[in-house]
Parts: sequence; structure tokens; C-alpha cells
Amino acid sequence: MTNNLKVALVSSEYPPFSLGGVSAVCKDLSLNLSRRGISTTVFCGQSKRITVENLNPPLTVVRMPLIRFPPRHFWFPLQNIEPLTVLLKNYDIIHNVDTRVGGFLAYFKKRINKPFVTHVHGCGHCEAKAFLQSPFSSWTLGEFVYTCLEYPLNENLTNSSLRSADHIVVCSKARVIEMRRRNPEIDVNKVSVIYNGIDLHQERYGNDNIADDFSVLFWGRLFYNKGIIHLVKAMQIVKKEFPNVRLDVVGKGPLETNIRSLIQKLDLNNNVHLHGYVKDEFLIKKIKKATIITLPSLYEGQPVAALEAMAHRKAVIMYNFPFAREYLTDWNNGLVADGGSVKDLANRICIALSDKTLRQKLGQNAYERINSNHNWDKLALDYLKVYNNLC
Repeated sequence: MTNNLKVALVSSEYPPFSLGGVSAVCKDLSLNLSRRGISTTVFCGQSKRITVENLNPPLTVVRMPLIRFPPRHFWFPLQNIEPLTVLLKNYDIIHNVDTRVGGFLAYFKKRINKPFVTHVHGCGHCEAKAFLQSPFSSWTLGEFVYTCLEYPLNENLTNSSLRSADHIVVCSKARVIEMRRRNPEIDVNKVSVIYNGIDLHQERYGNDNIADDFSVLFWGRLFYNKGIIHLVKAMQIVKKEFPNVRLDVVGKGPLETNIRSLIQKLDLNNNVHLHGYVKDEFLIKKIKKATIITLPSLYEGQPVAALEAMAHRKAVIMYNFPFAREYLTDWNNGLVADGGSVKDLANRICIALSDKTLRQKLGQNAYERINSNHNWDKLALDYLKVYNNLC
């Protein structure tokens, strides 16, 4: 039945209008399904009216109206509930790539009567808990609104999505544990763990890295939970051993003003450089030239950024939390610092900067981990197995 499947992927975001890992997963999943001849349509936002893009014969992107104001994952299905109800009837499988968008699942199911898959990424409760435990001096209005004020809405949408789904795809085993703790009523037989992945067919993953001597790269939203404040503080320690060390920070967010003040306070103006939002080509060049990648998040579901760095054969440094331990093994394919310890984070950065042989070993092992566990060639087949079982 696989070749005759018609799959609808639903997400408020899809490149080039994207903000995070959900849109990256949606893009890679759609491309890899269509590569196998599966008729795939992505329903997403960021258009003033309904427009249709035929990217290749099996892949179509339908862009729909979306209020460009948070929470986008709430406005998208609400604004388009009638056209979505009509259009989704033409598909065999409806896959909500964003759990929160799937909060309207129950309504759609009653009117469409098709099998629904919902996708679990991060945990809003864990994000809010990590934020509330952070120093009050690091709080910003933007992150407080996103993490805390939107939390009740997101929790209700997520719970509705999980209850109504015929099958649940979860990005990691650690996330399954969190989900079952929060939602013990969920039938484990309708849960599959399918890791986030990397499309290694792309030329960007060739072994053509030209690393600078003492460069560190971070990219992501400038939120406290991403560990960017910890990383800037660690650079003050690293600078004592490597005066010419350079940290490139790619991304924007509500913490940007705080970070600039911290850079000034710690006398790191010549060492830390903020680039804001950049084009994908610029980021790839930075990844290839970086000596190491440091992504010291305090909480994640399964960050695509870390997998991206590993696919580029880079030595990756993260904090020792469950979500990181699932794909990083200390001294084998990455380095993991004590969770939340700026001092140990700085120590790991210094070790990696001073040992080229170690970096090469970690980077090669990281690539092999991606190839075996996070390769879309395998992951696409896992999704198709879920779809066929439901049909």
C-alpha cells in the first residue's frame, strides 16, 4: 500500500518561513517521503491567501493565511479550520508535525474520519520549570510570555492532541519518559520513538571542513534555556587560556540586550560576536570553519542543531542532561559538561580547543552516530511503517 499513500503534513511553519526544529523536521520528512514516491502535501502558514507550490511531482506545499503574531500554532488551525476540514479529507494519513497544532485534532477527527498522527517534540512543562529556576536578572518579557504565559494554552492543546491521536511519534526516549509522567493515561502501544534526523544526501555534509584555530560556534534562539548566558560566562574563563578565542553567536531573541551588556561587563567585545538571523549559507560556512560547536541547553526535546553539528563531523559540547546523553557519549562522540556548571563547560571547551586529535575523533564518531541512528534514509521508512499500520 505504501506507493498509493497520500500523506498530509500539518505545521504552522515550513521553510523558508521557519523559526525552529519543528519546521526542520517537517521539511526533511516531506522531502524524504516524496523522494520515495509518496504523494505528500504540507499544509502550513505564512500566506495572505491559499497558494499552492508544486515543489516536485509527489510534493506539494499549500500555504494558508496566518496571523504573524504569537502563538502562531494556535492561530493557524483556527484561521483555516474550514478549508483544512475540506482539504484533509483527500488524504489517507493526517500527520500533525507540531503537537500544539494538533490540539484541534478532536474537531477534525469527527468531521474527517481519517487516521491522525501527532508529533511530540519538547515539553512545555520542562521548559517553564527550567526558566523559572533561572536567575531573575536573566528574565525577559519575551521569554516569560513564550515560556510561562503561553504555557496553559500549549498544555491544553498538547493534551488534546495526545488524547485524540491514533498514533504518537516522539523524538526521543527521554521525551517519552517525560510524556508518560505528565500523561500516564496514554496507551504505550500507540507510541513510537523516531529520532530527529539529518538528510546526509545533501552536499553540505561532505568532509570539507576548514576549521579556525580557536573558534567556538553557537546558534539558536537567544533564550535562557538555550544556555547562551552560561556560554558567554564560560568564555571569560576560556579567554585566560586562549586569549584569541572567538565565539560566534547566530540567532536572535529577547536576551540579546542582556547578552550585549554581559559581553561588555566581562570585557569580551573582541571575543564574542553576535550575528543575529543569517541565511542558511552563512550558517553552514560558520559550521564548517568552527573549531568546536557548543550548545549548552538546559532543556531540549532533541535539538536538530546538535545533530547538524555532528553530521558536519564537529566536536560538540553540551550539558549532561538526559536529552543530550541519548546521542552524545562523553569522550566518544562529544563532550558533556556537568549540567549547569559554567566552570566545567569552560574546562571542556579548553580541552577541545587544545587537542586536535581528540576533536577529529569526536567529530568522526559523531558523524557515524548520525549515519546509523539519525539518517533520514532509515527514519523515513520508520514513518512509513507507522502510516501503513494505521491504514
